[in-house]
Amino acid sequence: MKILFYRNKLNRGGIGRVMTNLANMFADNHETIFVTLREYPNEYQVGEKVKRYNINARKKSSTIIADIPLFILTAIKLRKFLKQEKPDVIITFMQLDSLFIYLTKLFLEIPQVISVRSDPYVELAKFPKKVIYKSLYTLVDGCVFQTEVAKNFFSQKIQNKSVIINNLIDRDLFNILPANERKGIIGVGRLVPQKAWHIAIKAYSLIANDISDNFLIYGEGPDYSKLEEYISELGLSGRVILAGITNDIEKKMADAKLFLFSPDFEGLPNALIEALIIGTPCISTVFSGGGAEKLIESGVNGVLVPKGDSDKMAKAVLKVLTDNDYAEKLSQNAKKRASEEFHPCQVFEKWENYISSCVDIYNKKG
Repeated sequence: MKILFYRNKLNRGGIGRVMTNLANMFADNHETIFVTLREYPNEYQVGEKVKRYNINARKKSSTIIADIPLFILTAIKLRKFLKQEKPDVIITFMQLDSLFIYLTKLFLEIPQVISVRSDPYVELAKFPKKVIYKSLYTLVDGCVFQTEVAKNFFSQKIQNKSVIINNLIDRDLFNILPANERKGIIGVGRLVPQKAWHIAIKAYSLIANDISDNFLIYGEGPDYSKLEEYISELGLSGRVILAGITNDIEKKMADAKLFLFSPDFEGLPNALIEALIIGTPCISTVFSGGGAEKLIESGVNGVLVPKGDSDKMAKAVLKVLTDNDYAEKLSQNAKKRASEEFHPCQVFEKWENYISSCVDIYNKKG
C-alpha cells in the first residue's frame, strides 16, 4: 500500500509520538508519506524510510481556518500533492486535520481513516463540533478508537466500520529497566487545564512534610505561570519543580519512585502507558474517556483515585512511597501487563490489518 499520514504540525505530544511510531513501522513494508503544513523546531522525527513533505503554504502558526486566503491556498497545494502522489489511503488523527483533509480530497478517489483521540464526550460535546464531526465520521472509510467509551459516543453506523486499537509505543521503550535506586516523584504532560496539575500538586502538599522526595513535572504549556504561582503559594518552591522538556524522559521515569497523573479527561495517554511499561508505580485519577480503567486495575498494577480528589491521591502517594513491597508489586504487575497489551508487533498488526481491510472495502465499492 501507499499510505499518507497528515498532520498540521508534528510538534511534541502524545499524538505526534504515536503517528511517527506508526509511520515508521508502516514504512518497513509499505510506501509511507508524512505530510505537514510546515516544519517546526523540536518536532518528532520520522525514520529515513518515511518520505517527509512540508506543504509550506502558511507563513504563520495560527489555525488553518483563521485566514481564509491562506486556507484556500493550502488546500489547493495539498490537493495538487494528493493528485500527484495518489495514496491508497490517508490517515489523520486530529479533528481539524481530519476535516481539512476530507474537504481537500473531495471527489478524489482516496479513502480516509480517522483515529479518534481524547474523550469525545468532552471534546465534541457542544454544537457545532458535535454535528460537524459526527457527520464527518459517518462519511469517512474507517475510525480507530482507543476505548469502548469513546466508540460508544458515535452512531451505530460509525461503530460498525470502526475498531479499537491501543497506542503504538516506541519499541525501544520495552528495553528500559527501572533504576535500582529510585528517587523522586514524576509527572509528564502539557501544562494545560485538562491535565489538572493543581490536583497532583495539592496532593503532594498534604504529605510534603512526611516525605523527602521532590515532585518534578515535565512539560510545557500556557499554565506554567499559574502553576508556578500556585506552587509558591503552597510554600513548595524547590520541592515541586516545573522541569520543562527533556530528551530523556524515559530515563527520568525509570529513575522515579512514582508516576503521578491527575487529568480531568483523556483518551489513552502515552505518558501513563510508558510509565506502566517501564514499571514505575503509577497513581492516576479516574479521568473521563475510559482510559484510566482500561489501563489500571487499582491496587494491582497501579492505583486509581477519584477525579479531583487530592486527599485520596495524597494517601495513595504516601502508601506507595512508604510500603516497598506494595510499590514493587505495582511495578512488576504494571510492566508485565503493559508489555503484553502494548507490544508493538501486536498493536501494529491490528493497525495494518484494519487499514488493509478499509482499502479493500473501498476498492470493491469503486
